[in-house]
Amino acid sequence: MHIPIAVQIADDNVSAVPNETFELPPIVPIPTEKELLAVDGVPRVDTWVRLKFRSLVDKSEVEVERRLERDGKKNFKTTAIGLAKLGLPELALQVGTLMPGIAAATRFDDKTTLSQAVSALTGLRPLAHFGNRSIRLHDRLTDKYPKLATEEKKRCEGDATKQVTTLWDLLKDGAGLPDLSCVTAPKDTAPDEWKDGLKQAEELLRAAEDQADADARLILGSLPQLTNDNEIRRFDGAIKAAESCFGNAALKGLPSMHLAQRLGELSEDELTKAETVLRDIEHEAATLVAHLSHAEHADRARLYGLVAKWHDATHLGHAFTACPVCERDLLQPGAIPFDAMLDKSVAQALEEARKADAVMLKTAAEWERDTRKGLRDRLPEMLRRFVDDGVPDDLASVYRAALSTEVFQLAEFPEPLKPMAKGVAALCTAAWKDAPEREPLPGVDLPVEIPDEEKLRAAIRNVRRAIALSRYRAANAEFARSAVVKVLRAELNEVTVPANDRSINEQLNVLKAYLDAATVFAGIRRQLGQIKETCGRWAKARTRLEKLARAAKAVEPFKNFPDLVHNQVAGLITNLQEKATSWSQRMYRAHFVQAPEYAGLDSAKSDGFTFLAAQGKHLVEAHHVMNASALRAFLSAFVLGPVDIHREAMMVATRYQLAA
Repeated sequence: MHIPIAVQIADDNVSAVPNETFELPPIVPIPTEKELLAVDGVPRVDTWVRLKFRSLVDKSEVEVERRLERDGKKNFKTTAIGLAKLGLPELALQVGTLMPGIAAATRFDDKTTLSQAVSALTGLRPLAHFGNRSIRLHDRLTDKYPKLATEEKKRCEGDATKQVTTLWDLLKDGAGLPDLSCVTAPKDTAPDEWKDGLKQAEELLRAAEDQADADARLILGSLPQLTNDNEIRRFDGAIKAAESCFGNAALKGLPSMHLAQRLGELSEDELTKAETVLRDIEHEAATLVAHLSHAEHADRARLYGLVAKWHDATHLGHAFTACPVCERDLLQPGAIPFDAMLDKSVAQALEEARKADAVMLKTAAEWERDTRKGLRDRLPEMLRRFVDDGVPDDLASVYRAALSTEVFQLAEFPEPLKPMAKGVAALCTAAWKDAPEREPLPGVDLPVEIPDEEKLRAAIRNVRRAIALSRYRAANAEFARSAVVKVLRAELNEVTVPANDRSINEQLNVLKAYLDAATVFAGIRRQLGQIKETCGRWAKARTRLEKLARAAKAVEPFKNFPDLVHNQVAGLITNLQEKATSWSQRMYRAHFVQAPEYAGLDSAKSDGFTFLAAQGKHLVEAHHVMNASALRAFLSAFVLGPVDIHREAMMVATRYQLAA
């Protein structure tokens, strides 16, 4: 179709002149050399086609144009203009556009017969496939799948019955557990009863848990969740760790307990010596302040003292015989003026300064500094540690800090049990409320003229408080021991006492009871979860059976689609046989003699339709002996056959309307 065809015109006269000829132009013109020059050597390709349709009824004409346009960089699209002016329904447009394209592009081989091509061309082949699949699907919906669902449903019923029995066994072993007879196995007569029973069981279990948790909640405020084995193990470990922290070994390592132990180790002799040292210091301070009250006299005496120290450092063991500055004889009368302020000679003043107390030669600041520095060495060894360490006001504060603060600050103490600290602090306060009266706290009697740059007063106060607490502890050792024991573990029964006011040991026992109850409740809750899961699978299996029944009922009509397709295609071929044969003879004729001819439909086939070809008296399936051109031409004839029938029907309808 793209090559020009040369046609000769035969001439009856015999002549040497060749016959007249002309060329049929190709459908797609090939540009000539001149035409290529006109477009700069680049051939142009038409991307549109315009067709003119003339109605055989009213002779009206409609032009339809179709264009090929780019859609992005790599894709193309076709746009039709004027197609709507034909006034054709969608089905007619598909017959006129889609079906010829399918016919022209159909390939015939071992996998595609003429029957299959006609089914695809008419749109009936997918229906046949759907019908065949519906038959297989219906068989599974009524046989295989229901059997599996029924087996699953029965298995769930048996498992649920066993699980409910196990639940009742758990409830019989525990005291104070709720009655969960509302939990039942699933059954078809009451399909939702198991849901209501599990919901009611959860409410009863929650109420029982709240009642069992009341005492533990008083101790901890908010309780940790204990719904699985991991949470239960963690809480059990926390209780054991708390018991270890409140044990004797751990308590002895607390700072406040160390302080109480050191106070108990002080002897009365050491306390007396320490008190003597402190009184001497206060006496020195008073004497120094009195001495420093005469400023000029004190300064002159300090000057002689400094000279005497220098002389001893440079002339150790020598008497004062000459002035260290002018080297004049100090013993010669009149050689050195008499010191009128001290009413003494210089030699006498220097000698007295050498023998005078070193304290009198210091300023108040120097004395406070030196006294603070030497305080530790002047005290008994057991009391030296209290010079820098703060000492509480009373013995109750020592034990309260140890039992309600320091033990909870240990790295080993579990975080979930730290809310116990508030209740333990109240326990300590209650245990010491009847403690024997202690003496007023001792003070420090240092003149105000003594500065406090080195915190000497605080050091003296710490030591005196340690002395007072040591004597108080020695005098009330039995009461202190009983108070500590009362906080740790009570000797009397505390059942009637609120849980948060009980001893530490009893509070831990309450938490153990909560743990034991939570363990039982966790087992029950785990069993309820298994029952719920089994009943859920039972409900799904039951629902699946219902859906399978509905699906089977819905699919059943589609089982007839293969027969329907066969009947529709057979009827179509029978009605179009004449038209299709006529069109196929116009469109194609074999170029060799004794070519196989189309022989119609094989009526003996019941599982589909088969077209036959005839060679003499022998019949064979058309796609085996007819070439692809013949098969494609016959397939196209099926496209044009309905057009003829539709046109004839329209003409008949038009004549009928005109006649009417």
